[in-house]
Amino acid sequence: MGERKTVPRRKRPRLGLAFGGGLPFGVAAIGVIDTFLRHGIPIDCMAGTSMGSIIGLLYAYGYSPAEVADQFEGFFRAKRLLPVLLHDLRLSRSGFVRGGHLLKAIGDLVPESTTFEDLRLPFAVPAADLLTGQELVFRSGPVLPAIRASISMPGIFTPVEYEGTYLVDGAVISPVPVHLLDMLGADIKIPMRAIRQRPDDVRQRIVEIRASQQGRRPRQGPPDVLHLLWRSLSLILQDQFAELLLDQYAISIKPEIPFDYAGSPDKVREIVDIGRQEAERHVADIEAALRADSARPATRA
Repeated sequence: MGERKTVPRRKRPRLGLAFGGGLPFGVAAIGVIDTFLRHGIPIDCMAGTSMGSIIGLLYAYGYSPAEVADQFEGFFRAKRLLPVLLHDLRLSRSGFVRGGHLLKAIGDLVPESTTFEDLRLPFAVPAADLLTGQELVFRSGPVLPAIRASISMPGIFTPVEYEGTYLVDGAVISPVPVHLLDMLGADIKIPMRAIRQRPDDVRQRIVEIRASQQGRRPRQGPPDVLHLLWRSLSLILQDQFAELLLDQYAISIKPEIPFDYAGSPDKVREIVDIGRQEAERHVADIEAALRADSARPATRA
């Protein structure tokens, strides 16, 4: 009898998580990470924009979900956000908040010298180039400047000047940077973004605004606030657009946050719990996807 050939199986698939933004409901991502860890679901790489970039950074740097939740709860309950923003308040053509003190608050948790290469897992952060309408992705070099660009909410924070252009929150191009997980080597990609409840007619209104703005080119130089806000209306992807993206994936996590929580930064624990509960609903599907991917034969060269 001939020798029986064995078909090699794939190594464990790499799982990637992508987080959208939103203040304060974006902290639901903390509950999602916690659920994954409690069930032994691996997180091999991450991408995040806006609030999602901060949470992703803190976890990738080494903080546990409980420690991240404590930091956010303490920050909001002590009402530190407003003083930080007031210290940064500078009236200019492009925004009202420079962001230096907020970045310093993040720097108190993650040293200024930290690079993407120092993190415990691959991590990517997108920003939006206002002059070209293109996405710029950070995944190497100093990490805090990338975070500063990614949290630059148009019309609030001044854009970040970078290599001859101006960068703002990456969410104005993509609400959840799940596409970046491909470049990080993820086999299973899971997008997550908290969704606020909105009136049914908002989706159509946003679609109409975006359609009316197609083809307009931003002017050169740092934009003034009115132009920045108008430009953002043509690019920004609100909750309904995030849902359209999330629904394209077999597994996506979209905790629904009560609308009044969106304006209540002291609801950190409640929002984290909502994220945890929503992630629990998907645990069985994620575990099944991991098993199915592992069971497939390895590709022969």
